[in-house]
Amino acid sequence: MKSDKHEELRSRTKQFALRLIRMSQALPASREADVIARQILRSGTSVAANYLPRADRVQKPSSSQKWEL
Repeated sequence: MKSDKHEELRSRTKQFALRLIRMSQALPASREADVIARQILRSGTSVAANYLPRADRVQKPSSSQKWEL
């Protein structure tokens, strides 16, 4: 159950980032659109980038956690 939620969120964050990339490519070629596209890409893709490593850390206990009594 927990793994299903993890996989669903992982998939949704990746799909969100891909949609943002496609959207930024569809913007007109102007300086203003370029500034907006860069900001959207930085903020939107960071959601997936930050979730994925965090999710992997939560599932894999570190060596110090394995040895706690």
